[in-house]
Amino acid sequence: MRPFQLRRLEDASGVSGLGVVAEGVDFGQYTVLYWKPEATRLGVAGLGVYRTPDELVQIHGHGGKTVLEWLDLGF
Repeated sequence: MRPFQLRRLEDASGVSGLGVVAEGVDFGQYTVLYWKPEATRLGVAGLGVYRTPDELVQIHGHGGKTVLEWLDLGF
């Protein structure tokens, strides 16, 4: 189990905001992403499930404008 966050460097859509906009966990078999409502202009939360972290970045990375950062939580 590997936790991560999505950091938006540039908001291509004007909806997601900048900075850490989502948090997630890669479970090896699938990857779960939680969109933080306080980070979005609309204040809406969301949840997504992907096959891999790479698939998530292909969809939400916007050509390098959003990056996945692995977190070391010490456990």
